[in-house]
Amino acid sequence: DTFKVIDDFIPKENQELVETMFTSGPLPWYIRNSVYDNNKDKALVHCFIWDGHQHSDSLDYLNDIFISNTNIENGILRLRSVLTYNGEITTPHIDIPDREHFNCVYYVNDSDGDTILYNEDDSVMTKVSPKKGRAIIFNGKIKHEASKPSKGERIILNINYANKS
Repeated sequence: DTFKVIDDFIPKENQELVETMFTSGPLPWYIRNSVYDNNKDKALVHCFIWDGHQHSDSLDYLNDIFISNTNIENGILRLRSVLTYNGEITTPHIDIPDREHFNCVYYVNDSDGDTILYNEDDSVMTKVSPKKGRAIIFNGKIKHEASKPSKGERIILNINYANKS
């Protein structure tokens, strides 16, 4: 399979806890002027793991309510939350171009702003609409991008990991 879309990726009660963590908890968000190095996609970001190293004191709680309910708890290379709001589409990109890995985009909240996956010839492979509790898992070598929401916020967890789930 090239990609897999999974609704209710984690139990519904945990979906609520994850959304609360990112919308009304004490989690700090940081302004990132270029999330994908194209200088046009400003967003708020919280980095939990980068290059396999912990970067957040909130990782233990996220592990309890999210990661431990998935098959991707081993081999996480990067784990960050990204909050985008009214804006442009991002640039098609590969998160970690020099390493074999898998991507998981988990939608924290209901919003608009599809995730778009591309074929090798840059034609659209699929578009996945955000829905709270939904995840899309795909090979990390697939180019992808996010459409920014037209209203409200789009909050995702972006997980790059080495093991197959």
